[in-house]
Amino acid sequence: MTLAARAILMLVLAVMVVRPALPAQTDPATPVSGGVTFTAEPMTTVERTEIVVTVTSPPGAVVDPWIDDYNAALTEAGWTIVRTDTSAPALAAGDAIATEVAFIAEPFLDGDYDVPDLTITGRTADGDPFTTTLEGGSVRVESVLPPDERDADPLGIGAGETALESGELADAPLGTLAPPPAVPEPGMGPVTIALIVLGLLAIAALVRTALVAARRARQPRQKDPVRRLARLARLDSPDAAALDEAHACLAEAVRRSDAHVVARNADLAELLGRFERARYAPTEPSPTERGRLIADAARAARSLPVDAERGATP
Repeated sequence: MTLAARAILMLVLAVMVVRPALPAQTDPATPVSGGVTFTAEPMTTVERTEIVVTVTSPPGAVVDPWIDDYNAALTEAGWTIVRTDTSAPALAAGDAIATEVAFIAEPFLDGDYDVPDLTITGRTADGDPFTTTLEGGSVRVESVLPPDERDADPLGIGAGETALESGELADAPLGTLAPPPAVPEPGMGPVTIALIVLGLLAIAALVRTALVAARRARQPRQKDPVRRLARLARLDSPDAAALDEAHACLAEAVRRSDAHVVARNADLAELLGRFERARYAPTEPSPTERGRLIADAARAARSLPVDAERGATP
């Protein structure tokens, strides 16, 4: 090989080595974001854990119902769902609506429990379907019993030699059964145990009644936010304090409403954004602008559906 051929070969190899790699192709992001958060540290069989799901959707996007399906998925994974807490939809960046649902769950036995992935489906403001998967995980549940008692035989069935193994029934006729193992008799009869259980239940009922009465006595009576908004809308010249009160009433009405319907209400999200801009604008809005905004809030609050679990407010 001549010197010129060697130089050309070395130049080609250098170009192949230093050629930059093509950028990796990534799928476009879906309009809905969120996450599934929980405590990944090991827990015991007598503890509860909180699995919180956050779903953030842009204005105009329609998210299909998912709370009942995810509740069923957690139950299928072995969790017992004690209750489900749904927070009021809140405004996020870019006028997006964030919904947070907390599943209070408890295990039954020790072992590894899955927190399933959550698949969110729906349609964008332009009508295009989308699918988003929020990743779950797993939680280790440990027993509260000492290690030497977790595999114990409480009845003593497997302890020692059986009658056949010891030779006691070696000469017995064919078909003779060995006697069952002796089971210690309880110290108290069933009637005594039933009376103790009934007494404990009666004490628990009395304590619960007293706690509920004390809690209700401490809670102030809340006014209906829809009626308060109607009263504010009748003001001739509302001031800044009336605007702040109207915003608080609208937020309270949203909190008491059906979260699934509110999350799809683009007009409500736009109205909440108008309140934020009016309250924190560099120039103070005029009384006419305040009155128009309060009247829109009163109409929106009257049209909100009431959540059946929260009930109507007196």
